[in-house]
Amino acid sequence: MVADRVNVVEGIGEDLMSGRLPNIFAEMGGAAELKYNRAGLARKVLVASAVAGLIYYMRRDKHDVGRGTLVRSRRRR
Repeated sequence: MVADRVNVVEGIGEDLMSGRLPNIFAEMGGAAELKYNRAGLARKVLVASAVAGLIYYMRRDKHDVGRGTLVRSRRRR
């Protein structure tokens, strides 16, 4: 199963290297998921959004130091 996932990532990389933008939604069965399993698709979108928001929040704290804001870890003196 891991080899299959590696193959998917390699295929996306090959598409990008050749100048094509892959339609990941269609390639992963997004239309069927939308038609037959809306609750599952909504859950996947919610989880992916939460993870992306958490990553953004964690990176934002580290990079806001140069913009005049104080970061909690830098306030101690």
